[in-house]
Amino acid sequence: MEQITIQSILIYRLMSKGIYQGQSGKNLHHLEEDELQKLIAKNEEKEKCFS
Repeated sequence: MEQITIQSILIYRLMSKGIYQGQSGKNLHHLEEDELQKLIAKNEEKEKCFS
C-alpha cells in the first residue's frame, strides 16, 4: 500500500486545479513540500482575484 504524505496531498490539490508543473517547469513530484505550498497559495490568491 502506498504511503500518503503531505506532499502527495498537495500534489493532488494542485493537479485537481489543472496545475501539473512548478514555476521551474519541473513535474510536481520533483518539488519539495514548501514549493508545493507556495504554488497552492499563489493559485488561491489568483482565484480570489477572479471571484
